[in-house]
Amino acid sequence: MTRPPGRPRSQASRERILAATRELLPGGVDRLSMDGIAARAGVGKQTLYRWWPSKSAIIAEAVIEGFEPPSPATVVHTGDRDADIAGWIDRSALALSDPDVVASLRAALSAIAGDDDAAARFAERTLGPARRAVAELLQGDGGVDAAGNGSGAGAAGPGRGAGAAAARGADAAGGVADGSVRAGGAADGSVRADAAADLAISALLFQVLVGRDFDAAHRDALRAMLAGIDAS
Repeated sequence: MTRPPGRPRSQASRERILAATRELLPGGVDRLSMDGIAARAGVGKQTLYRWWPSKSAIIAEAVIEGFEPPSPATVVHTGDRDADIAGWIDRSALALSDPDVVASLRAALSAIAGDDDAAARFAERTLGPARRAVAELLQGDGGVDAAGNGSGAGAAGPGRGAGAAAARGADAAGGVADGSVRAGGAADGSVRADAAADLAISALLFQVLVGRDFDAAHRDALRAMLAGIDAS
């Protein structure tokens, strides 16, 4: 973060300030004040203004350095791709049922909304691990690779695998002749795994931003969409 000139920051004070900010975030950005941060950290308010240009700047730095991802990045690989997808969705929904997690996440997103650099660093630090893990899961064994290329037998399950892919070959150019989704008219119907992971995580975050639970209906819809991705 860019800060105004002044005395070098005390690392201990800096860590207290950022920790205090993270502790207060669940209360919401609007209720979070410079006075409150200073009091919780045990420093003078002038210290905050000397080292950061605004409350949003403190929040952004606190979030980037210490905010924990709201959805589990760990994906369990059991060999059953659809079950693994369902497991990740259920664990993510459970994490997002915690009111403190939701409040902190909404406050963090609000604080970094006007700072492209902070937003990019926040996305990589907090969402990057989940994005990579879900993309890897969607690739499967010889399934969709990071460039969107089908590369083998794919994951087990209805409508996937080399046999299913061969059977669909004549319909591939038509795009939807067999009811499957085609991405950019790709002959093998493949999609980019990282793009699909982005959409999955976006679905979770949207519910958080609009104040809705990621309930059974949303879990079922997301599970169906991800399971329907052609990984052949």
